[in-house]
Amino acid sequence: MSGGRLSLILPIVAGRSLPDEDLADLRRILEDGGAFESVEVILAGGRGNGSAPAACPDGTTGAAGQGGIARVEVEPSDWSSLARAGLAAATGDHLMVLDLDRHYVPESLPRVIDPVRMGCTDLAVGVSASHRSGLGRWSQTRFGLGLVSRLILGSADVFSGVFAMRRSVWEQEGRSLTASGSSLVLELLLRRPARCVDVPVEVGERFRSQRMGLRDLRPLKHVLDGRYGNFSRLVQFCVVGASGMVVDLTFYALFQWLFSFTWLFTRKSTLFGFSWHLAVAGALSIGIALLWNFSLNRRLTFNDARKGAWLHQFLTYVLSNALAIAVSLSLRLYLPTRVGFFDRHRLAAAVVGIVVATGISFSMARWIVFARRSDRNPNPPAHFPSQTHIGRSSAVV
Repeated sequence: MSGGRLSLILPIVAGRSLPDEDLADLRRILEDGGAFESVEVILAGGRGNGSAPAACPDGTTGAAGQGGIARVEVEPSDWSSLARAGLAAATGDHLMVLDLDRHYVPESLPRVIDPVRMGCTDLAVGVSASHRSGLGRWSQTRFGLGLVSRLILGSADVFSGVFAMRRSVWEQEGRSLTASGSSLVLELLLRRPARCVDVPVEVGERFRSQRMGLRDLRPLKHVLDGRYGNFSRLVQFCVVGASGMVVDLTFYALFQWLFSFTWLFTRKSTLFGFSWHLAVAGALSIGIALLWNFSLNRRLTFNDARKGAWLHQFLTYVLSNALAIAVSLSLRLYLPTRVGFFDRHRLAAAVVGIVVATGISFSMARWIVFARRSDRNPNPPAHFPSQTHIGRSSAVV
């Protein structure tokens, strides 16, 4: 039974060459058995990349016909941009991307595309099955980072260099990550395909796994926000809060030491009984930590609201967190006057106040300060290339 048309996208980075016999082997492997009506090959290379034309044994540079070969030129010429350009130019019902430099065994390609062709999944990700021992493969899959990635993100290898999908997954609307990040699998997972499976594939001796870079943090955050919503933002908020707690406690200890040499050290509140040097030190340290947390949350946790006016958001942040500030300051001043342990360990009292205030602060930040953009349009439509030129022209991605 035919599985429709297949498009194989081969990003050709600068300096890479694909011998004619290797291309012929790839087509033969995918065409064996008549699983598809046709197999088209899209060679996506950068402008001026001399390797792409040499990879077309039939001399074709125009649109790929049935079972044909086409070339797409695009700038910039990094791997992920080339792959996106190839996907935009593909016409098949099923799409497959292969990173030639990762040294996947070609015979594994049908294993990746078959679950998609048979309708068992919407996205299939090739995951290396080659380890020194079966025990190593078993432990990594079930207890290693691969398992964590699978449970949290949806795939054990979000940086895989071979994956296949139904055309509808690529065309599905979702957050646009075009040209932001090196992992197309992360982008596809953000579009939340109904079904995603990992497929074990064999790799060559020169196989190299890809590691996460700084440019991948943004799409990773978007995937986590898309999958887990406010829980993801709460975790990020707590991470920022943890760093803010370090800032708060550091300055609190510093100001206590500085004010111990002033008249504030000997003055106490007649109404509440706390020392004024603690009150002033606490107020200053909380203020510094507040500015720190606001800046990081605006940049990271709620980065989709960064287009708002900075000063307006900060004033709103301060006012909306007045209760959290009052709770934090009150506990760090009240507990030492009532509990001997906290009188001996005043930073511990400050920690209690910070933890209690965190829940209040997150609620205010999420639904009041940074709510405008993130709540109004949590899933903006993706922007796909509106025009793709095959041959010697360029594809805009």
